[in-house]
Amino acid sequence: MELTKYSDIIEKQEDKFDVEKEEALRLITDPNVVVLDVRTPEEIAEVPSLVEDPLNINYYDEDFESKIEELNREGEYLVVCRSGNRSMRTCFMMEAKGFKKLYNLKDGMDGCNA
Repeated sequence: MELTKYSDIIEKQEDKFDVEKEEALRLITDPNVVVLDVRTPEEIAEVPSLVEDPLNINYYDEDFESKIEELNREGEYLVVCRSGNRSMRTCFMMEAKGFKKLYNLKDGMDGCNA
């Protein structure tokens, strides 16, 4: 996966998409916001998502980037993972692909459950 090519951008603006738990909980009540969970199935089994039926695209799947490209670029996405790192990288990758309305759950599901 070529997501490492976004590393330079991420270092300069790593908190660009971050939202705290309280804001994330507000966002999930908006029917226009899609919760995109990029965790593995094992991680989801350990700690359920913020919503009952999130869109799950495993960050480690070989076709991760092509699955992201199939999503509506006009949509609004709250991206979550275990610690906030993969979801942050996903936000930067999505932005580079033309997505505009992106939020990253700062500190991920670990932070949400702390």
